[in-house]
Amino acid sequence: MSSSGNGSEASLDLLKCLSLSEVIQKKKALENGRKNLDDRQGLLERQKDDMLNINKVFRNWLTHLQKKVERNNQQLPYLWCIKDICKTILTTLGNREGDFYTQVKHVYAEHVPGVSLMCERLEELRRLVTKIDHDEVTYKPGFVEDIHHVLGTLLGLTGTILDVYF
Repeated sequence: MSSSGNGSEASLDLLKCLSLSEVIQKKKALENGRKNLDDRQGLLERQKDDMLNINKVFRNWLTHLQKKVERNNQQLPYLWCIKDICKTILTTLGNREGDFYTQVKHVYAEHVPGVSLMCERLEELRRLVTKIDHDEVTYKPGFVEDIHHVLGTLLGLTGTILDVYF
């Protein structure tokens, strides 16, 4: 080998020295590496699809909360409107057979970065909507703003996960 040669010349010289069995062995290693990368790509694409769907659910909830809630002349939301949205959220969160639960379970089990924080916020959301749905006496219009805040945080988290990790 000449001292003025670059790295590609050196690797070509090494290839010329390989035996048939070494070439076959290296080709198998490359094929296995490609299969592993293809498998990883498939997993990441499924995770991304799950996160996109989760994000879409949060966006729908927030849209319903912002646009479909009737308010009185003091701009306070009517309890019955809020209870309808809370029932929808609780139904989705409580449905262990549904797509949403399955998608959250998958991304959590596969240790997607940031999902544990998302799950903490989901529990916070569950507590808020349960409080509104089950206890009309303690209902305060501020609860709606708290739900807005938590849903905004969830949208921010899922958006960040999608932008940074995927």
